[in-house]
Amino acid sequence: MTRALVAGDSMLKYLTGCFTLSSRTHVEVRSFSGVRIEKLFSLIAHSLADVHVVVLHIGTNNVGEEPLVLIARFRSLISRILDVNPSIRVVVSAILPRQASLRKCQWALSVGELEAFNMDAGETNAILQALCHKNGYGFVDGTCELMGMLKADGVHPTKHVSQVFLLVKPGPLPDTGRPSHSGHAPLDRAPGTWKPPSTSQLRTLVSSEPRRWLQSSVTSVEPSIKHQDFAFRLRGHGNVLQNNMSKLAWIVVQLLGCLLRAAIKEASKDLEASHNGALQQQHQKEKDHKKLRFQYSDQSKGLAQYWNNLPFEKLELIAEATNHPKRIWCRVPSTILLSAEHF
Repeated sequence: MTRALVAGDSMLKYLTGCFTLSSRTHVEVRSFSGVRIEKLFSLIAHSLADVHVVVLHIGTNNVGEEPLVLIARFRSLISRILDVNPSIRVVVSAILPRQASLRKCQWALSVGELEAFNMDAGETNAILQALCHKNGYGFVDGTCELMGMLKADGVHPTKHVSQVFLLVKPGPLPDTGRPSHSGHAPLDRAPGTWKPPSTSQLRTLVSSEPRRWLQSSVTSVEPSIKHQDFAFRLRGHGNVLQNNMSKLAWIVVQLLGCLLRAAIKEASKDLEASHNGALQQQHQKEKDHKKLRFQYSDQSKGLAQYWNNLPFEKLELIAEATNHPKRIWCRVPSTILLSAEHF
């Protein structure tokens, strides 16, 4: 069975159910709220020994650090992972742009700080992608998929998305209470349960023409919000704000889950074949070894018995026709024996 570990920050905490790949693939999702790149290894080190694929989605919380510092941290993290498991396949997910915090908290950033972070994140992703390509690691660039959902500042939703996510019905949203920091993805879903949409479906949803959604019968449930008063409505109505942003976050998280799921499939598609090939090679070596032992076991036992019973005088006679070093080594047993008799 192929075992994959998806580890990173809190964006992964709702992705446990997104990795239903096959009965031969087990995916463990481990999310840590607020974790930074340099802190992740100590949290997952004990889980790396028997993992075939590791997916790293982290870096959003390293706000304010220069791109080269982030790259150095990524290199150190991957190097330490490979020290524990040299055969593991590494997949790195790009740093996604941060969005504006809708709650007043100590870690909330201003618009200017967000723009600076998102600009640095873009530069870091470019270097990170080149690093992964050079070393044979997988790279998932989720920012390409999000370009149609956020404005140029990487914070605010576009006019189209502000209309679309009001009409999306994702089903029950995940519990927003105390988050679970780890989870095991089930191998199979029960019949009739909800299945995450594919990447193409989400991409179609985001890229559809706005008027298609405006003409939909669903608009009667909740009227669309115009872009110019979008921010005002978000600030003024807490319930509408939480519901709308939950839907947008749901789209982003599900899209990320689709991309990471595809990356795991790509990274593990030939693992079974290579594993079977290694097993066959090992079995063939064991078979050849047994065959050689069967053919030469009697001879080796006879030779061992002959040399063990041979007196030292005959050893010296055998070595007479050989080179000088062999004659010297042949006299060693007799010298030891004489020394023992002397004492």
